[in-house]
Amino acid sequence: MDDSTLDKTHARSMHLTGIHWSGNHHKMVQGISLVTLVWTNGLVTYPIDFRIYHKGSDAKTKNDHCADILKEAKNRQFNPDCVLFDSWYGSVDNLKLIRRLGWHFLTRLKKNRKVYYAFSGNIAIGKADHP
Repeated sequence: MDDSTLDKTHARSMHLTGIHWSGNHHKMVQGISLVTLVWTNGLVTYPIDFRIYHKGSDAKTKNDHCADILKEAKNRQFNPDCVLFDSWYGSVDNLKLIRRLGWHFLTRLKKNRKVYYAFSGNIAIGKADHP
């Protein structure tokens, strides 16, 4: 699961465009933001689903689109070994959804993210004593 920006730098009033972060340009650019789920075995990659993220079209966040895509993938009998995504999609709601769907996940967590450690309570992952 990831999001990407389709650059539309010369589009002044094109429908569904907005200002989004571009990893290619390392700055905010005019474009269309896509939230995409793909499947890969390391050799080939297949698109599973996507959603256009546009604040003006609906009230959904990128995380809402992520949840919609994952639920629809389950409805389509998609059964991955693991769902991979960056820390942007590492919300508690998304992690719990993936577990409810019966899947495993792999993501990065920001160092200030609080996690529960037995006998220590909720502490920032950056301060936790873990391997």
